[in-house]
Amino acid sequence: MWAIMAAPLVFSSDPRTMSPTTLQILTNRDVIKVDQDKLGQQGELVSESSPGLEVWRKRLSNGDVAVALFNETDQAAPISTTADRVGVQVKGSGVTVRDLWSHQQWRSSGTLSATVPAHGTVMYRVGK
Repeated sequence: MWAIMAAPLVFSSDPRTMSPTTLQILTNRDVIKVDQDKLGQQGELVSESSPGLEVWRKRLSNGDVAVALFNETDQAAPISTTADRVGVQVKGSGVTVRDLWSHQQWRSSGTLSATVPAHGTVMYRVGK
């Protein structure tokens, strides 16, 4: 969520003792690009499907939108939205979606969804 909020990342751990998973999260180049996007806009809440299940968006300088599906609950849960809802107009063959954690990319007709782990966030970069 620090990247969606355009906030500086501050941590007080010794990087030499971090788990590989934590280090991978903190050094993810796709997520850092969202955080440091030159447009400098903060993310905004798009929807909350039920308490603790939220969709956030952040407009990016090239016209793409970063989308965070955020689960604050204690159980994995499905979270869904659409490209139109987050501000990306769907035309023709749909939109390009890039999962910023897995680094996989695909075309979507407009649906953006995932089963989000408890206390987890799924991040997409969505564009034309």
